[in-house]
Amino acid sequence: VSLLCIMSFVFHQQYLDWQATPIMQLAAQNPVGQIAHKTLDDGTRVTLSAKSDMEVTYYRHERHVLLREGEAIFEVTKDPERPFIVETDTAKITVLGTRFAVNRLDQLVRVSVDHGTVKVEPKAENEQQLATETRIITNGQVVEVYPNHATVLVNRPASEVFSFLNGRLVFDRADVDVIANHVSRYRQKP
Repeated sequence: VSLLCIMSFVFHQQYLDWQATPIMQLAAQNPVGQIAHKTLDDGTRVTLSAKSDMEVTYYRHERHVLLREGEAIFEVTKDPERPFIVETDTAKITVLGTRFAVNRLDQLVRVSVDHGTVKVEPKAENEQQLATETRIITNGQVVEVYPNHATVLVNRPASEVFSFLNGRLVFDRADVDVIANHVSRYRQKP
């Protein structure tokens, strides 16, 4: 019986190691003033805004993106067996298939959904805090996640974030810090 338990434990550990082994990795850094379009192995399309930095790692059980800096638009290919997760320093965004944008600003992370549904969770110290601040957003909605773990549904059009694809930057009710952060992505001198 103990031999069976030991073998089960060993096989379970090997399975977990197999699941945790990356099957695809990509690092992308975009310089100031340039926009890049990438198609990932599963067909997901990513548009990386100027002065942005991300790391993509696909595992057998999930697809993971770490957005270190800047902004990215994701058109995610559906795969119910492998959720698509985008993380920043303060937020975790989980989707199964949709078009959305994540913008990592100095004081907040803004998530805008063009179509589909995403779950936005702040990174928190305890599970109780996560449950109260988790938001499900859908077509045209925007959520901001702050360093204090607050998630706020904001009244702004989600469509404005996608304007950089057409060579425009749109600011509606934006403060000077947000405008400066965006414009600095397109200039050598901040």
